[in-house]
Amino acid sequence: MLIDNHSLEDLVVVKRSGQRVEFNSLKIAVAIKNAFDSTPSNYSNNDINKVYEDTLSYIYNNYKDRKTINVEDIQDVIELMLKRDSYNDIYDSFSGYRLRRSESRNFQAGEPMLGKPVDYVFLGSCTNGRIEDFRAFASLVKGKKKADHVIAWLVPGSWQVEH
Repeated sequence: MLIDNHSLEDLVVVKRSGQRVEFNSLKIAVAIKNAFDSTPSNYSNNDINKVYEDTLSYIYNNYKDRKTINVEDIQDVIELMLKRDSYNDIYDSFSGYRLRRSESRNFQAGEPMLGKPVDYVFLGSCTNGRIEDFRAFASLVKGKKKADHVIAWLVPGSWQVEH
């Protein structure tokens, strides 16, 4: 049975913050696609679609009468489907990503970052941002190499800062 957003339109997702949002199967599709893309393995779109459809079917069969599902439960179901269907390398990548994201949520403002895993770096400034902020950052990273898995964004708040 093909399950879609319409079949699950009454299901509400409870985010980690407690916020409640409409169920959106596209977010599940993107998470599964990203998991497959994160490994060098040669899987087809049929593999991705199988995990996606199996995930939605499982959610439909086990959560439709509950009316809510936690975001962690959705991720657990994705892991369950990956493991059940023997996509072990994708499972390892997906669960490893979840673990790293979970660890990153434990940061407190002003806490030292030394020795902590980092996946993303964002340096931005508001409209009145100063070039000095970017210069200070540049002095910290000068001569160092960014890890290949880290994504970094440097976003100046004005044309003057950019140039």
